[in-house]
Amino acid sequence: MAITHDAVREVLSRILEPDLKKDIITLDLVRTIKVEGNTISVEVEVSNPAMHSRKRMEEAVTFQLRQAFGKEVGVFVNVSALSGDRGNLRKVLPGVKHIVAVASGKGGVGKSTVTANLAAGLAREGLRVGLVDADIHGPSMPMMFDVLQEKPRTLEKDGKHWIVPVESHGVKLLSIGFFAAP
Repeated sequence: MAITHDAVREVLSRILEPDLKKDIITLDLVRTIKVEGNTISVEVEVSNPAMHSRKRMEEAVTFQLRQAFGKEVGVFVNVSALSGDRGNLRKVLPGVKHIVAVASGKGGVGKSTVTANLAAGLAREGLRVGLVDADIHGPSMPMMFDVLQEKPRTLEKDGKHWIVPVESHGVKLLSIGFFAAP
């Protein structure tokens, strides 16, 4: 196969971005492609800035290009993390602007109290707030928000089933405590 810009793009379209689950051409993550004789230079972005993610992408690009054009082809790959203005591609939760996690390696230090007060305070300021209580040993949010007897509902929309969280003090709540007996 002749080494052309279009041929390189076609080969790169077979490579999936592991976190975003789509190919790097469709996601527009290939910044530049240069073909000079028997040498291909490619600049690619990845969603995960970790070194191992960048290295994995570099290896995938090199492997695919050499597989398509031959082992003797010179391949130079520069992989960088998504730039700030393109960070919206990384959205794990569409519509969620900020995630605040409250955690500690020790029990009994007030994580639940801080979480409940922070969530209620942000809701009182007019922000949309959701709280997930994933503490399997002692989920306390149903008690702290005085919703022990309530349960989340389900809703079917467009053929999909959704959980409708319990709401209290302007905070939408999901807790292990709603699904498991104390």
